[in-house]
Amino acid sequence: MVDLVGSFKGGFQRALKEAGVLFASDGKKRVPYSLRHTYATMRISEGVSVFQLAANMGASVEMLEDFYGKKRMRDPKMATEVTKFRER
Repeated sequence: MVDLVGSFKGGFQRALKEAGVLFASDGKKRVPYSLRHTYATMRISEGVSVFQLAANMGASVEMLEDFYGKKRMRDPKMATEVTKFRER
């Protein structure tokens, strides 16, 4: 039997419900925009430059810093960038 999606939002919610991830850990229902947030968070966690990420996402560096700056500072991988020692 073919199940028609009907709408992107409805199909998105059905897919998340079937996967058991419709609600985030804070209890809020996930929406399609959640994918953008997840993408940005994952790239920052991987150490991608905010300049490259901003260009890729069509966002400003300032917006990324405002929303994800705390994530960068809590990430142990980012701490090595701050504490790097360069010999002169």
